[in-house]
Amino acid sequence: VATLAEMAAKENPEIIMIGGTKRGKDIAARLAARLQVGLVPDAFKLEINDQGKLMAARIVYGGNGVALETLETKPQMATIPPRTFEKPQPSEKKAEVISIQAKAEASKIEVLEVKPAEGTVTRIEEAKVVICGGRGVNRKEDFAMFEELARLLSGQVGATRPLAEDRKWFPEWVGLSGKKIKPEIYIGCGVSGMVQHIAGIRDSRIIVAINKDPEAPIFEVADYIVVGDIYQIVPALIETLKQTLKTE
Repeated sequence: VATLAEMAAKENPEIIMIGGTKRGKDIAARLAARLQVGLVPDAFKLEINDQGKLMAARIVYGGNGVALETLETKPQMATIPPRTFEKPQPSEKKAEVISIQAKAEASKIEVLEVKPAEGTVTRIEEAKVVICGGRGVNRKEDFAMFEELARLLSGQVGATRPLAEDRKWFPEWVGLSGKKIKPEIYIGCGVSGMVQHIAGIRDSRIIVAINKDPEAPIFEVADYIVVGDIYQIVPALIETLKQTLKTE
């Protein structure tokens, strides 16, 4: 952060954008505080207005609204969640790349032990296929079938907030207050579809919902609906995929 602050003071940029990953958001907040400027988190749309100022849109009120914000301070800062924008086509425009030598600050934290994280695979927000389990899952061990399905589809597995926070099965969850994702295919298994969860998956290209409740809210946003028991549907889907892959 100290190196970035020093560079900002030297180069005097109009705009600073940082990837909205877990670490990126932490760095952005600390940098904004050090520079004493505003910051728009999780911006999904960016524009430059007639005054040359950055206009950033972000989701608010649990996915029920969109705030369009303009910063009066300089540099203008925003974080951008992974996979927010499509990869652009190559152009003749070129940008100057500046290499800097980072100066490590003396840490006030002593690391006593490092343990591998449990639960979902790292960087689920960059996965092209996500299999997500909800409250319709009876036991944590039942996520094994989601892991197998994810392996067949080259995807990753996630969980909803109730499973992570209430049942303490996983350290993180998919949703507005957790991991916002934008996969090519999202498959919700036993996911009811609460507002904060829908806000976190709404940008998925294809949403598939499997739930035995025909009135599940997630069906309102799903592209494909399967009304049935996940303990019957998911194993059948796995077996079908295995047979299909054998013949290819």
